[in-house]
Amino acid sequence: MDAVLQVTDPQGNVLAQSDDERGIDPQLIFTAPNADEYLIRIFAFPQTPNSTIGFAGGKSYVYVLRLATVAVTDHGLPLAADNSLSNAMCFGTSGPREARILPSTEVSPPILLDDAPGWQWLTPLTAAEPFSYGTDASIDKMHGTPPTVLSGHISKDREVDRFVIELDEAKKYTIQARSREFGFVLDPTVRILSIDSGEQLAEGKDIARTNYDSSVDFKPKESGQYALEISDAVDSFGLRHAYSITVREAAAEVKLGLVVEQLSIAQGSESEVAVTVSRRNGFDKVLQIAVEGLPAGLQSPPLESANKGDSSKAVKLKIQAAGDCQPFQGWIQIVGRDTSDKNQAYLATYPLRPSVPLARVWLTVAPK
Repeated sequence: MDAVLQVTDPQGNVLAQSDDERGIDPQLIFTAPNADEYLIRIFAFPQTPNSTIGFAGGKSYVYVLRLATVAVTDHGLPLAADNSLSNAMCFGTSGPREARILPSTEVSPPILLDDAPGWQWLTPLTAAEPFSYGTDASIDKMHGTPPTVLSGHISKDREVDRFVIELDEAKKYTIQARSREFGFVLDPTVRILSIDSGEQLAEGKDIARTNYDSSVDFKPKESGQYALEISDAVDSFGLRHAYSITVREAAAEVKLGLVVEQLSIAQGSESEVAVTVSRRNGFDKVLQIAVEGLPAGLQSPPLESANKGDSSKAVKLKIQAAGDCQPFQGWIQIVGRDTSDKNQAYLATYPLRPSVPLARVWLTVAPK
């Protein structure tokens, strides 16, 4: 369900309304103007729009309504972190305060925890060296050296946040501002400017047609300090206009993606697994993509992802189960290995949540 949440007075006059505040879920912070009875109203549209323009409902339209008068943690900054970060700032109904971060494990990304109700997954970051971190409390004073993460809010009308970054002329950098990916509402516009002249040198573009977060690749003509600015594309602002900007050296990289996190196959049959291959910054390795961890009686011929053509973007693996194989439930992995260096492996992941990439697939082999 795509829910809408309203607060009304006893006569039904709408005093506050929320629709898509956390992804497609509503959330409200409401201060009552008077001591009185108020109504909470919930109605819904279909999660996937259809030709019927109107309210909807059904057995799968299940929701939990949470109401609280205590301080609540809404989110923390940064939205992404590596295991070098142990503390961060959290934000909610009682203003900013410090919170702790639990490091990532084999099955969990870093987690931000606060004494108030609420917690948050943080997108795990990987780099050759630890990231440095800065927040909007240090705008115009923070000097970031890549790899770095810069975080903040666009909290005022027509606000432009400005950071100073140190760049090397011998390197090319990838700069990404993300908000929508994590369920926030900022439509980020990112610009790189000369500190001396104020000339705009580069501007980010939407990552994809349906992804309004911003990305730009930039190679400076000379080493030194550059200004990095971020604002909202339509000058919207507020608590949930949160962002994290990552600035890192652009390197050849590949990501393998899955569209399912579980597979079911019957004895004596076969199933197909689609694997997307996203190549960036000139990654041209030929990959052998295979299923690893299959039980006895199942096989899956590996496939090559060439550096050009259709297979450079996607492949479809087949898993075949013998008629006499044993029933099975357990984890398997889809792995891409560099054909010139089999020790270089890339795990295919499924986005269980934006911050939780699942690097395993649950396989069920059912009896006939």
